[in-house]
Amino acid sequence: MSSRLQRGVFCILLASLATSALAQSLSTVQQGGAYLELNHWIYDFLQRQYVKGNLTQVFLDARPVARAELAKYVAELAEKRHLLNPVEREQVNFCLREFSDELRRIGLAQLPAPDAFYKTEIERVLSPIESLAPRFAFENGRNLLAVESEEFTANFDFIAGSTFRRGGLDSSDFQREDRLTNGAVVWGRIGERVDYYINIRDNALRTNAAFPGEVFALPRYGFALSRQFGFAYHDEAVAYLKVSTNHFEIAYGKLSNQWGAGLTGSLVLSDYATSYNQLLLRLKIWKLKYSSAFAELIDYALQPNLSVPQNKKYFAAHRLDIQFHPNINFGLFESVIIAGRGFDVGYLNPIMFYRSMEHYYGSPDNAAIGADFNWRVVPSLALYGQMFIDDLTTGKIGTGFWGNKFAYLAGLYVVDPFRVQNIDFRIEYARVDPYTYTRSATRPQDNATAYLHYGTPLGYFSPPNSDYLFLEARCRFTKQLIASVSYSRYRHGANPDSLTNVGGDILLSRRPNLDSEFVKFLDGALGVRDEYRASVSFEVIRNLFLNAWASYQNSRNFLVHARNRRENFSGWIWFVGTQWNI
Repeated sequence: MSSRLQRGVFCILLASLATSALAQSLSTVQQGGAYLELNHWIYDFLQRQYVKGNLTQVFLDARPVARAELAKYVAELAEKRHLLNPVEREQVNFCLREFSDELRRIGLAQLPAPDAFYKTEIERVLSPIESLAPRFAFENGRNLLAVESEEFTANFDFIAGSTFRRGGLDSSDFQREDRLTNGAVVWGRIGERVDYYINIRDNALRTNAAFPGEVFALPRYGFALSRQFGFAYHDEAVAYLKVSTNHFEIAYGKLSNQWGAGLTGSLVLSDYATSYNQLLLRLKIWKLKYSSAFAELIDYALQPNLSVPQNKKYFAAHRLDIQFHPNINFGLFESVIIAGRGFDVGYLNPIMFYRSMEHYYGSPDNAAIGADFNWRVVPSLALYGQMFIDDLTTGKIGTGFWGNKFAYLAGLYVVDPFRVQNIDFRIEYARVDPYTYTRSATRPQDNATAYLHYGTPLGYFSPPNSDYLFLEARCRFTKQLIASVSYSRYRHGANPDSLTNVGGDILLSRRPNLDSEFVKFLDGALGVRDEYRASVSFEVIRNLFLNAWASYQNSRNFLVHARNRRENFSGWIWFVGTQWNI
């Protein structure tokens, strides 16, 4: 981290700790608790209850969310549990046990409790062998080991996973992928206002293909090491400290963010890339929620060995969520990527307009702006959307000018259609225009300001000049068992060769005097992939999942790297896995 960023982070942390010390006299902590993991089903459950009309005001479009804030939503549902069906009622009972410490911390006049007959899955599994199990194991009915006192808590769980993926696609590169994961997670609080979270894991990966080198970037996971054909190893770590007051929270460490209501991803910040070091600020007051992140990213380049370090670049983003009416959440956001120098302290100003600051520094960076909404049209029906503006020349809108680089996402979410309980239906469409996410036009000499972290997109997963259509029907039979069927269509207009640039590569911006100023969406070598998928997931005990899915894919005109040519291929892919605390 640059010295200027270190000084800025230190000053903000010092100010936060001082604010926390002054606020110790306050009796409640509305923003307390560690952040809930981005992939946890509770987010989906609370969003579902909001769409049904069982929650009034929720802020779930800037994740992760602190456990205390989620506990407030659960407390509201607990008061309405007589309106819920049996599956939803069991989910609320689980959440009341999951957030028991946070419910106490937020200072409710009456502490909600699970139904008297309720037992967690862990309690049900251990009940027949209670005399044989160690007394300290799952003592709180939630974590493998737990230490709880008024001044300090610690919750410990193992991380373990084993997944197997097989492909029967004729002519394609992919045939097999096996992954073994192990690690541990520890989280808790120190006093009433300081929370901590540590999640470390190692992964062993085996495939049927060679990797690009001894040290390389694994898509979505970052750093990886391979010293044998088809075998790779990579580790992951998420760790942060968080200080909270009634309305304000600040976290410093390594974690991920997701902004927006999209299920398949977010255009500005998604969890598709690996986690990154950041300073995260949050303010929640009245009908507003403000988020600001300052991060250090990796400008990945393939290196021959471990002795060559990766270059760094920096990222700043802020977001304001507004909910003036209980039925609609509106969000505004900005982001900027800085490379080739240290982090400029001007971007540490959480209320600064980044585009203006970029101009102040001579416009060397890659700034973007956008907005999104999440609208509960009527109970059980929601519309949502997001727009990402990478660059804009207003006089050339609608002309196909390459510098108008936009991305769009829109979705329809239906809960319990025709009053059929525990059924969801969703349609989602995303489009990324040519050259979107590519480097700043003022830095044609390198790709450092491309919208990437460790070689993986920070925003939506699909490359420029592509779109993605997703349809899903899902049924939750019980709190533990959920199944879904889905269809998706992915299209990408790739650059046909090294001489022709249609804006389909995130690492290749427009080349002045070589590429056309005007582009056509999905121009170039058009690849189309249709996928039909059925999946099932069963939660044996808390966070221990048995997952399986099978999909049929039909791909046309996609590059097969082994033969360096475009081909058509189709076939089945299936996946089975066990994942505990992953």
